[in-house]
Amino acid sequence: MSRANVADGILALARAFQTDPVANYVFRPDVRLPSSLTTFYSLVLRLQCIDWSLNTVSPDGRGACLWQRDGGAGSPRRAGFTPLAQLMFAPHAPGLVGWSPRALLRLLRLGEVVDHAHARACKGRPHYYLAVLGVDPLMQGRGYATALVAPRLAQADREGVLCYLESSKAGNVPMYERWGFQVVAVCGSWEGELSDEGARAAARDGSGKGALVDAAGAPLLWIMTREPREAAAGSCAPGQRRGGSPN
Repeated sequence: MSRANVADGILALARAFQTDPVANYVFRPDVRLPSSLTTFYSLVLRLQCIDWSLNTVSPDGRGACLWQRDGGAGSPRRAGFTPLAQLMFAPHAPGLVGWSPRALLRLLRLGEVVDHAHARACKGRPHYYLAVLGVDPLMQGRGYATALVAPRLAQADREGVLCYLESSKAGNVPMYERWGFQVVAVCGSWEGELSDEGARAAARDGSGKGALVDAAGAPLLWIMTREPREAAAGSCAPGQRRGGSPN
C-alpha cells in the first residue's frame, strides 16, 4: 500500500466490515456504521500500521489487507497498538463507541481479550499478524482475498515465520484453513477464552452452527495460526482453490 491509495483501502474496509459481528457489537448504534468504520480504519492506518510495505490494496481499490510484523518476545517491534498510539486513539473512542461507561468498557475489554489471545497463541515467537482483511461485498468470491494475502504468506514461508489472525466469522474459517491456518482457540469478545465444546466444534468446521456468542452476548473470535511451509511448496499457489473475503 502506498499513501496514494490509502483512501481506496479505507473505503474497501469500511464497506467490507458493515456486517461484521464485532464491528456491530463495538461501534455505537446511533451513528451510521460505514462512517464509524471509515474513521476507525483511518485511525488504524495512522496510528498502528507503521510499515506501509506490509499493507496491500487491490489495483481496483475493492479490497485491502493490513499486516503487522511482530519480532517476538523481547523485540522492540511488536504488533498491536503501542501505549502512545492508545493515548492518541483515546480522544476518538467516544465518537466511535458512545459515551456510556458500558460502551467504553466494552471496547477496552475487547482489546484485553485480543491481546491475551494473541500472546497465548504465538508464545513469544516472531510472526506476521493479519490484522485486517476485507473485500467489497460486491466483489467477494472472485479470488480477491487470496490475491491480497498470498504474497505475505509466501514471504512468511521463505523466512520460516509463523502467521496469526483472529476471525470474527465462523464461515470464514474454512477459507483460512485452505491457506494453512488452524484454529487454536475460541474467544468471546467480552469473556475471553472459552471452553465451550460446541463453539469450538463450530469453529473447526466453519458451519456457523451452535453458539456464536459468549455468555455475555458478545460475538466470538476464532484464533488461528499458520506454521510456515517449505518455500518450494508455496502458500497460495495460483491454481489453489480460492475463497471469498472474510467480510
